[in-house]
Amino acid sequence: MRVLQLGPYPPPHGGVQANLSAIRAALLARGDTCPVMVITRADTVADEIEVYRPQGPIELLITLIFLDFGIVHLHLGGNLTLRLLLLALVCAWLPGRRSVLTFHSGGYPSTPAGQKARPNSLSGFVFRQLDRVIGVNP
Repeated sequence: MRVLQLGPYPPPHGGVQANLSAIRAALLARGDTCPVMVITRADTVADEIEVYRPQGPIELLITLIFLDFGIVHLHLGGNLTLRLLLLALVCAWLPGRRSVLTFHSGGYPSTPAGQKARPNSLSGFVFRQLDRVIGVNP
């Protein structure tokens, strides 16, 4: 199995980064392949095999289209911005691939965006496009 994970990746180290790293380590230990695409910027960068750090949205899209994987696993935490919703939608619509979103924020329902989310809202539409949505609380 080849699972592409998108999200924040160390450094810096935090809760979402630790979860993404642990999933990657478990998949690699099983003998699976698990490239990572980092969607945050870091001051220091460790040079690791199959860790991609696109320099902007166009490079990110090109890498998503041409990279070989069967499952894309997007990790989001904090605010669910329009940019992140669009990234989730792109992941959901990648042809021939399954999509998983892990939402690492128990506080989302209490945010203004979470309060406005409805089945007919943009976030409701995007969540329905994904194959799986996982909500993680503290």
